[in-house]
Amino acid sequence: MVRIEGIPIEAEYFKSYIPSKIDIFISSIGWEERCPIAWNQIKENKINVERKIIFFYNEVLDKKDPFKGTDCREKNITEFSSMFDLNEKDSKLFVQMLDESTGLKKFQDLLENQYPNISEMSIVFDFSVMVKPYFFILLKLLSIHKKVKKIFLLYTEPKTYVVKKINFEKLDDAYFTKGSNTPPKDMLSFSGCLDSLKADVLVILLGFEGQRAKEVTNEINPDVIIPINGFPSYRPEFKDISILLNDEILKETEISKNLQYAPSNNPFETKNELSSIYQNKKRKYNISIAPLGPKPMALGCCLFVLENPECRVVYPYPQEYNPKASNGYEKTWLFMIEFDYSV
Repeated sequence: MVRIEGIPIEAEYFKSYIPSKIDIFISSIGWEERCPIAWNQIKENKINVERKIIFFYNEVLDKKDPFKGTDCREKNITEFSSMFDLNEKDSKLFVQMLDESTGLKKFQDLLENQYPNISEMSIVFDFSVMVKPYFFILLKLLSIHKKVKKIFLLYTEPKTYVVKKINFEKLDDAYFTKGSNTPPKDMLSFSGCLDSLKADVLVILLGFEGQRAKEVTNEINPDVIIPINGFPSYRPEFKDISILLNDEILKETEISKNLQYAPSNNPFETKNELSSIYQNKKRKYNISIAPLGPKPMALGCCLFVLENPECRVVYPYPQEYNPKASNGYEKTWLFMIEFDYSV
């Protein structure tokens, strides 16, 4: 077991919390403008980083750059390497977005070969453009398996999301993903421990893809559904868009009356909300969670499940991730996470 505590800190204050020297900086590439912002914050605050580990998604490298018209893989590698100021000490991990199992193995091998004492190291982890299954499994590896004592997580908010003209008959193509590869399934290494004698509760962290939520509810077919919407949200209209795009499940009275809220940019409030649900339901229900909302809320889900591994995480894996899901950027947040393994 592990007990996790943390606080959110706005970027302008995080120099007071992050050490002046960091052993490892972890991030990933993406065509969103917010991709390098957390790294830029590290540089601007003159924080010395010993080594960087950057996940280079093949799907991003092989896509045409929506900003500069580049579609050459080698040029893209060079551009992203320059974006993160990579040198010979740093590591580029070439992985598939939809194959976090292989990505995890590459990361694990790298740690074992080059960072045998990682539990004693200082780590900054930017998950702004990292796909959710990746940062879930990486945090589990670093905490539960490597016993890292503290991690500094960075997240840059989007200014707005890239929105196609929404076809309400085809919501699965509206925002971040395209279609489903398979029916929703347990996230790798987060299957929980379900009791066949208990009923099922599904908690859905609502996002902008209502079709995803519908797919999950149809697959799980739970006895109780508890939606959690992001409020306050990054922008005032986001909470209303989320409700509108999840109308298919929220129009059911039994579900809409269970609607709860947690701030979009505070993972610890989401974690607390999930802990409250768990305490109220655990005697009679298995708990499954679908993290379909903003990444800080998904982080709250991850932290909660690391503390309560009997709960499971369900995720609707897509056929393809959109390479550019947001435009612009707003605040960068620091989430300082401390792990207590003595409990």
